[in-house]
Amino acid sequence: MIRNLCRIGLGALLGLGLTGQVFAAPVGTSPNNPAPLTSVAHGSIVGSSAGAYNFYTVNYPGQYVVGTLTLNFSPSDPITSSAVGLDVYQNGTEIASTNGTSGPNPGTTTTPFAVAQAGPVLVEVYNYDPGENVTYELDLSGLPVTSAPSPSHAPPAASAPAPATAPAPAAPAPTTSSPLGTASNPISLSQPRSGTLPGSPSGSYAYYTLNYSGDGSFQTVNFTFSPNGGDVANAVFVNVYQNGTLLTSVPGTDNGSLNPGQLQVLFTSTTAGPVLIQVGNYSSTPINFSISH
Repeated sequence: MIRNLCRIGLGALLGLGLTGQVFAAPVGTSPNNPAPLTSVAHGSIVGSSAGAYNFYTVNYPGQYVVGTLTLNFSPSDPITSSAVGLDVYQNGTEIASTNGTSGPNPGTTTTPFAVAQAGPVLVEVYNYDPGENVTYELDLSGLPVTSAPSPSHAPPAASAPAPATAPAPAAPAPTTSSPLGTASNPISLSQPRSGTLPGSPSGSYAYYTLNYSGDGSFQTVNFTFSPNGGDVANAVFVNVYQNGTLLTSVPGTDNGSLNPGQLQVLFTSTTAGPVLIQVGNYSSTPINFSISH
């Protein structure tokens, strides 16, 4: 979450055209009493320098089934966008987060989420822009329709939003020539692997696994992909999990000083055991990739 945000004057504001505030679902103003979210919710939130929040709860089935949250909001000027976003928690642990500046278009940001454990997930919509009234539409997709969940545990103390992440579940069936692996049957990364990941706006995935000693040392996964233009890179990510906990998430645009399409994914843990590496592609363009440890 963003703290000490200083507002400056802007000329024209970019609008989303969110006409009329149709409240399809109630808004929860407390993490202990969140509103149930099964598909779409509309709301508004007046920002505060200390943070203003609305809360929703999602009945999550576990087993790395991917849910996707999309936040459409207005106004969408740069100052407001940097102050608005989502945090997603399960049992008090943050499992996904996205900021209003992370989306491909002004006024839209998306974060998939996926963990092993079934149970309620708490979604927090925040606004740190003092006095700014933001209207929004919050869409949930990808999960089976179930009855309303019970409230989730409250999130930990407020902190700066993490980069948008994109977890996920079932991947395309592996092939002999280009194994992709699944969440339940990942491919060993004991040697370099390569393949082609289909394009899909709803996400396509490949899964790999590594044994980790749990000694706290930093390990590096090298990942390259093409095509690597901004429209594709913005929709590609690499996540690393251990025992259902997200250790790190690196979007395709986070290449640092490397060439476009090259990522170094660092992770560490104090728990011994296998880690699950998830490669995702949310663009409509297939990518060719290689991955190694």
